[in-house]
Amino acid sequence: MPRNLMRLSSRILPKEHWVNPRDLLKTWNLVKGDEVMIVTGKDKGETGRIAQVLRKNNSVVVAEKNLVWNHVRMSESTPSGKVQKEMPIHISNVALLDPNTRRPTKIDMRKLPDSESGKLQWRRFAAGTNTEIPKPVYLEYKENRKGAFFHTSLHRLSY
Repeated sequence: MPRNLMRLSSRILPKEHWVNPRDLLKTWNLVKGDEVMIVTGKDKGETGRIAQVLRKNNSVVVAEKNLVWNHVRMSESTPSGKVQKEMPIHISNVALLDPNTRRPTKIDMRKLPDSESGKLQWRRFAAGTNTEIPKPVYLEYKENRKGAFFHTSLHRLSY
């Protein structure tokens, strides 16, 4: 972290939750867009979609779940001075939903050949029912990439 940002108040720039490097997960079975159920906490039993994956903290942010009030300076946009904010949930407190039964399940990872290319790929399966759980497609990412123009040649030399 840059030195000038280290002196800022924790209200302006919150400190990151530190996790020992040996406790960080090496393989992740959950990705952004997955449908999960919260197993413990104040939102126990509720389902939601993963909005963000925080690999540094071993946690995920579930959309519209684990909401807390964040106190900010009063302004025209926030006349009450309070804003609701989604907080991260530890990875052990969420479980992936089985697409058929809509119940939380454990995940088995299997290496299977791809139908088009024939290469081996890791696939997710529900532990009890052996149904494949496909990874979600990021439509907004593909829309942003569609119109992008990549040019690798140099237009002007800077030396």
